Amino acid sequence: MNGNGCWVQARGLPRISGHQARFQAAREIIAAHQNGELNASELTLNDFTRYLYYSDIPDTDLIIRTGGEGRLSNFPLGRAVSAVFWSTPVIWRDFSREHQLESLSVYRQQHYEDKK
Repeated sequence: MNGNGCWVQARGLPRISGHQARFQAAREIIAAHQNGELNASELTLNDFTRYLYYSDIPDTDLIIRTGGEGRLSNFPLGRAVSAVFWSTPVIWRDFSREHQLESLSVYRQQHYEDKK
């Protein structure tokens, strides 16, 4: 994995951007409303979520960004609203089990602090 979409492509998933996902969901909701399948005035957040890509996959809990990067490209941010973000200067090919354990420790700390 080199961080350029190989992870999603290796699993047969399309590479998408957050904007594209929301745009496509809006188009499908409009079509469903026009076909009488959905009343737009009664649309709920759960209804909207059903139209997003990967609606059956839970939201992200932990985002690990390697190489010291602080930005996310083509990541659907709506899926990461409550996620813990952890950035490390270690590049991906050098990312080890110890780094993974460190990221999980940070997640545990921040996740449980938010629950207090």
